[in-house]
Amino acid sequence: MERNEAVLSEEDKEAIVRQFMSFCLTAMRFECYDFYREQRRQSKKDRGLFKLRRPPRSYLRSGFEVEEYFLYASGRRISVRSRSIFEGLLALEPRQREVLLLHFWVGMSRREVAEELGCSVSTVCRVLNQALWKMEKHLDGWGRQNEKEKRAYI
Repeated sequence: MERNEAVLSEEDKEAIVRQFMSFCLTAMRFECYDFYREQRRQSKKDRGLFKLRRPPRSYLRSGFEVEEYFLYASGRRISVRSRSIFEGLLALEPRQREVLLLHFWVGMSRREVAEELGCSVSTVCRVLNQALWKMEKHLDGWGRQNEKEKRAYI
């Protein structure tokens, strides 16, 4: 039984290998670009609330009283050390609060939050964006309210 096999010359084989390597390198380059672009986008979005997870150094001084507020997300007790943040979190819907706490305070990725809550990553992103928008709106209002109170004391 004869098999019809295409016989390629060494030059053709080398050309195919070069084309394939070129394609792989181009695909990897674009994947890297996409990865770094996504990292920059995430860092811009996360930059504001990332600092809230860690207490400022002033909390570490001995004899300094710290107000702590506690919330629960997926059975985890989470400490919040800012009254304005705590009030903003209470103003959110329970699902938004849970997604925000799991992502920023517990440090889970969006994919891990989605697995924990049993929903899609796109749902977590949408809920997280809504929660961030509401928190920003709440904190802007809270700052203006405190400025009015300060002016009243002066």
